Amino acid sequence: MVRGGKEICFSIVSILLLHEFVGGWEYGAMSPVDRSKSELRQMLASKDASADQIKARLTALRVAQEHSRQEMTKARQNLRQLLTLRQEATLVLNGLLD
Repeated sequence: MVRGGKEICFSIVSILLLHEFVGGWEYGAMSPVDRSKSELRQMLASKDASADQIKARLTALRVAQEHSRQEMTKARQNLRQLLTLRQEATLVLNGLLD
């Protein structure tokens, strides 16, 4: 089945939204949230980590998570402006939009 221009645009925009959400195209690239989680895990694995060091890594993770939430909200708002009602409903059903 040949897809129309609107369907192709819908698919491309959906892919771009997911791309932003997961942190990039590069294989193995970590999002800022994943990087912060990894750094916190490494810190917790070290028996020499002080409470202040752990607190700093935990704060960095929370900041990265909040930034990610804000970016996702912006991306979803921008995406909604490009979608038909049917497309928006499909993305809501698939958990990409709320």
